[in-house]
Amino acid sequence: MNAKRCRAFALCAALLVLCTLQAVKADASDGQCSLTIVSRFDANAFAGRTFSLYAVAVPAAEGGYAYLPAFADCGTTLPESGDAASWSRCASALWQRGQLRAIAPDAQLQTDADGICTFQGLAAGLYLVAGADVVLPEGSYLCAPFLVGLPGVDEAGTGRVWDVTAVTKDAFRPAEPDTPSPPDPVEPSEPDVPDVPDVPDTPGGDRLPQTGQLNWPVPVLAGAGLVLFLAGLLLLRRRHA
Repeated sequence: MNAKRCRAFALCAALLVLCTLQAVKADASDGQCSLTIVSRFDANAFAGRTFSLYAVAVPAAEGGYAYLPAFADCGTTLPESGDAASWSRCASALWQRGQLRAIAPDAQLQTDADGICTFQGLAAGLYLVAGADVVLPEGSYLCAPFLVGLPGVDEAGTGRVWDVTAVTKDAFRPAEPDTPSPPDPVEPSEPDVPDVPDVPDTPGGDRLPQTGQLNWPVPVLAGAGLVLFLAGLLLLRRRHA
């Protein structure tokens, strides 16, 4: 639907420029023209939208238009027919050339609460119109640059229209859904290593403890045995004596 509306608008703009070309050939005298821009999408008016106006060419003595110095060597030839696609490509090329060369607009206006702004006191010629994109939560409304010839012609194609109105047709680009950011990876914690219990020192150096054994009777018993041995020996000598 948006593509059809944009193509229809481009065709109307091309026809407007072509008819103006024919009218300018008949009379190239300057007149005080005005250009009204209506910026709406369905029933919604784009208030506060900025439109920039560039004077591109003036009526030529031999008919048609002649580029002004700012666009003289832009490398783009103005179409000689009412082909909408040709005029659309020409407008885009001129807009890009103007951006590369940082060409300042001749006038800038913002739309009112009804989405309307009017450039007044314009001389006859070819103008490039560029509208700022409108960015809303649901998406963006894009207005392609377009060309308008002043003065225009009436519906019958026989008379001049010094006050021209152009209704913009925007292409809608829906907003991209927010992509949730992935959670930060959680690094696994290292398991706690249990403390190794201290090994108790071995008493008595390298000797192992001996349980159930008493050491103090050994010398007593040895002494008693020696006494008995001596006593027996003494008795034995007395007996032999």
